[in-house]
This record gives sequence, C-alpha cells and structure tokens, in this order.
Amino acid sequence: MFNKYSVLRGTIKISQGFIIKEDKVLMVKQYVQRGTIVWNFPGGGIEEGESPEQACEREVKDETGYGYQ
Repeated sequence: MFNKYSVLRGTIKISQGFIIKEDKVLMVKQYVQRGTIVWNFPGGGIEEGESPEQACEREVKDETGYGYQ
C-alpha cells in the first residue's frame, strides 16, 4: 500500500531535456511531497520499449508543449 509518505526503492530510468534558447534555459515547476515546489528540467520515466531519446521527446512535449530539433 502506498500513501503520500511512501518511499519507493529501486532503480527508475529517466530522461530529461535541456532546452536553451537565446542564453535562457527552460525549466518546469513541479509539485512534490507535502506541497513542496521545485524547479527541474522537463523529463520523466522511460517506458518499456522506449529509447531515452524517445522518452525525452515525449516528456518535453507533454510537460511544455514544445517539440525540439
């Protein structure tokens, strides 16, 4: 059973994107445990059968609405 204070143990594979335009870096606001807000680079977990590059593209699009080249 999980609750808001549960801790997951193990390895989670993630992919994050660094978007830089005109010397500015894009970060996203994330809400974590107990209402804490943190700033992070857009990204998230890598799904089964997905490459890190595919996960990065999907997560950046999901979290920001931006594609990349």
